[in-house]
Order: sequence, then structure tokens, then C-alpha cells
Amino acid sequence: MAVSRTFGLSGSGIDVDSMVKQLMTAKRLQYANLYQSRDLLTWKKQAYNDIYNQATSFRKTLTSYELSSALSIKTVSSTNTAAATATATADAVNVSHSLNVTQLATGVTMTSTGSITASGNQKDTLADQFGLAAGKFNLKITNGSSTATIAVDPAGSINDFITQVNQSNTNVTANYDATLDRVFFYTTNTGASAGISFAGSDAAGSSFVANNLKLSTVSQVLPTTSAAVAVDPTQTLASLFGTTGSFNISIAGAAAPVTINATDTLNTVMSNINAAAGGNANLTYDAVAKKFTLNATSGTLDLTGSDQAAFDFLSGDLGLNVNSGKGTDSQFTLDGVNLSEATNAFQISGVSYNLAGLGSATLNVANDTSKIATSIQSFVDQYNKLLDATNAKLAEHQDRNYPPLTADQKSSMTATDITNWQIKAQTGLLENDDMLGGMVDSMRNAVAAPITGLTGIYNSAASIGITSGDYTENGHLYLDTTKLTAALNADPNAVLKIFGTSGNASDSQNGISFRLANVIDNTNKMITAEAGVDALVDDQSNLSLEINDYSATIKTTETNLSNDQDQYYNEFTQMETYIQKMNSQSSWLSQQFGGSSSSSSG
Repeated sequence: MAVSRTFGLSGSGIDVDSMVKQLMTAKRLQYANLYQSRDLLTWKKQAYNDIYNQATSFRKTLTSYELSSALSIKTVSSTNTAAATATATADAVNVSHSLNVTQLATGVTMTSTGSITASGNQKDTLADQFGLAAGKFNLKITNGSSTATIAVDPAGSINDFITQVNQSNTNVTANYDATLDRVFFYTTNTGASAGISFAGSDAAGSSFVANNLKLSTVSQVLPTTSAAVAVDPTQTLASLFGTTGSFNISIAGAAAPVTINATDTLNTVMSNINAAAGGNANLTYDAVAKKFTLNATSGTLDLTGSDQAAFDFLSGDLGLNVNSGKGTDSQFTLDGVNLSEATNAFQISGVSYNLAGLGSATLNVANDTSKIATSIQSFVDQYNKLLDATNAKLAEHQDRNYPPLTADQKSSMTATDITNWQIKAQTGLLENDDMLGGMVDSMRNAVAAPITGLTGIYNSAASIGITSGDYTENGHLYLDTTKLTAALNADPNAVLKIFGTSGNASDSQNGISFRLANVIDNTNKMITAEAGVDALVDDQSNLSLEINDYSATIKTTETNLSNDQDQYYNEFTQMETYIQKMNSQSSWLSQQFGGSSSSSSG
């Protein structure tokens, strides 16, 4: 409603604004009280939310103390780190393990036997570098169960080819060293299944590997003679060894691989191998000694590119010591048991072994008391942080001489004075609060009470060195690391049992971590009902509902105050209007009486 305010025309001399302000002062006092009450509730809600957040943070740390990983930390010492080192999980038993490493797991490395680029050739493309004809060719790479066929383009560079190999997803990595002018192939996996084979490549691909890249991994130092193998060389491989199908043996320098069929006689096989080798290799059988011998004039025989079945035939059936270009498993004896693994890093019964070389070692598994003490000290610190903060809120005294400031009060104060006043005004809002007091008492009981299901002397926090100070410190904890170490030495699982025991219907039988978790969960439920968990989105908690009620009342009061002020101004406007009219009438009468007197005297 628009208000017409006309003052001063009557000459009354009344200070209308001052009078209206005085009249409104009493009414605004009610408004200020509502505003201050809402502020107090808002601050109290925030104080609860702060404790909730701190309790929730502590609750998250408790999760790790419910697990053995934080309470049963192990260390492993080795008497021979050159042979092996180890780490252990919390599940590992504190014992000494005897280990004897007889063979390390290996992968396979293939290296150019010499410089691969002819003098004067450019390296812009494979065609330039090696004189390859135009047209792509296929190179098949096999490593264990992984295989890929890449299309090699002579128009690409050696580095383009290396990239193709590295992206083949065969666990084979390639590198070209421009200074040495050689290529290197490596398996990224180890074990007997690891290997690099190009079997199955087309003729151009096989030639590229052998003649251009000069890769070799299967170089057998000869001669090699088998143990006694009683066979009739006139019989077929099928009848002698149960061979099926066919396989290829690739011999460096041979025009083509030798194809061996299950229907071939052993004499035929030996003849074909010797013929293909062109005198570089000679495979014979001594019927009297019943032994096979593989010899060569050069002293070595490169079988790179042969099928795995070929190596199985030469080494398995004929008993020859032939390198198949495969990796090796690690071979070792652990606590008297012969074992093997595909890698040099493996876990057995909670102990992670890392084999470094051949030899024997004793590996001693024990509690890492230093790390456990650090872990427990961290628990104590986090516990004290929450407990001390909550106790401080409970002990704060509310000074009612510092109510929330009104807008009018702030307008006459400096920023520093306002800040200092607000700090005092927000103090003591949770003084002697029942919920928080209950949480503190429950936390202290959760730590102090023994775990009733445990036997022996280590059944409480105090028994492993966790105690509280005197009564003035309200449950503040301290850790005696000497006592903790002694407890761990006497019972390696003492800390784990006292903190991590769980699953019992009675809370008195649960460990400290689970007890405290229950305390925090129950308290947070009550805080959520009373004050919510977020000052911005909560509108259902008890305090939020009260704050909303105050806000609605404040809004209504603001409207009423505005209406009352307008009413006062309207009344003063009407009064001014009446006074002006009366003054006008008085002036007219005065003029009239004055005019009659003058006429008569004349």
C-alpha cells in the first residue's frame, strides 16, 4: 500500500520520523529476538554438523583397524638376499622358511647376430635398408598362447616395423638400436610357456627374420648325445613315439624347412635333416650304444623358426639337449618340497617371494612391531582428536551477555569487533549436551572394557599399553610402545584380537574397532535426527524444522512491521492535514475579524 507522507506544512514542528522510529522500537524488539533465536539454532546445528563430520572421519579410519592389514603387519628377513627376499601379508605365519633356488624363471631374448644394414644403404624404408621388393608380407609372432600376424610393408621404416611388433599384444617387445644397427626382441613374460616363434610366417616373412634382421635365439652348441633310447630306426615316428600329423624343422642356411611326417621312418627323418643341413648338421643313431648324437661342423646349429613339435621330438623323443628358444620356470625347494613357478615373484601361504639368484636362504617371518606401533599410535591420535574436540564442546560455557548481533548493532561496529563478538556468541551451544556426553562415555567404555571372549592376559587395551590419563583429561589416551612390543613378542596376534575380534552378538565380546564403530554409528543417527548432516540440504531434522518455523515467523513479522510503520505514517499524515486545515481556518477568521474592526473606526 502506497503511503503519502506530508510533514511540516502545518508548522507543528513535530519530528514525525523520530516519533515513528520510537513507536517501532518496541515492536522491532520482538523481531530482533526472533532473528537472534534463529541464529542460535543455526549455529547449534552447525556445531552438531562439525562433530558429525569429525566422527564420520574417525569412523572411516576404524575400518582399517577391523582388518589384519593394519594390526598384524609382518616383516621378512633373508639370510641371503642374493638368492631371495620376501614380504608377507598379515595371514602369514611367524615361522622360518628354508629355500634353495636351483633355477630362475627366464624369458626369451632374440638379438641380431650382427649389423643388419649393408654399407651405404639408407634407412628411410625397409626397401632402402634391405633391398626388399615392393609388396607387403606376413610375419607371424607367437609367444605361448598369444599369437599375432602383422603385415610388414617394405615402404615403412624399421621403426614402423618395431612399432607393429610392440602393438601386437603378444607380450613381445622389440627395439632397434641405430648405433649398434641391431634389433632386439624380448618376451615380457617368463616361464616355460614363454618364447618367440615366427613359425607360420610366409616365405618372405621367414626370410626377413633370418636374413635381414639376423635374429637367432636357438643356437645349439654341439655335439649333443642322448641317453640310451632303444628304438628301431626303420619304424615310423607314429609307431615309435605315437607322433601324429607333421611339423617343420628350420635349419639356418637351409633353403626351406624340413617337413617331418608321422608316417616317416626314423631313418628317413635323419636323412632329410642331414640333407637339408648341407653338412652343417649330422644326426645319427648308434644301434649298439642305443644313443642319438647331433653334431655339426660349425659347432652350433640354429633352429630358429622350428615348430614347437620339432623341439619336442628332438628333446623329448630322441633325448637330445636342444634349446627350444623357450623361457624357463623357476625351480626351487621350499621347506623340503620341490616346486616351480612361471615367474621369480610369487606368493605362497601369505609370503611373497622374490627370487634373485641361485643359492639357499632362510626367510624369517615375524611381526613388524615398529609399523604396528606406528599404526596403533595413529589410532590413538585420531581417537584423541575426536574425543578432545567433543569434550571441549561439552565444557564450553555459554555467555548470554553475547547474543547474536542484529543488523543495527553491526552497523556501528568494526569488522574485528563483529568477528570477536560472534566467536563468543557461538561458544557453549553444546554445553553438557546429552548426545555428545553419551558418545564420550561410550567411547571411553569401548576402549577401557576388556574383550570378554578372549583368554589370557592380553584381553584389553590396557594390557597392550593403551591407557588413559588422569580424570582431568576426560579419557585422553596414551600409548606405551614398550608394553605394546612386549605384548606382540609374547602373542603376535594380541593387537589383532583386541581390535579386530567381531561377529559376536554381545558388544562386550567384540574388539575395540567394532565397539567404537557402533558408538559412532548410533551417535550419528541421533545427530542426523536432531541436526541433519548438511546445513545446506537438510530440511527434515528437528533443528531445521525449528529454524524454518522461525524463518516463517520472521517473514510474517517483517510484513507486520512494515504495515505498522505505514499505519503510523498515515496517522501522522492525517494529523498534519487536520492541523493545516485548522491553521487555515484560524487564519481566515483572524483576517475576517481584523477587517471588520478597521471599517468601523473609519
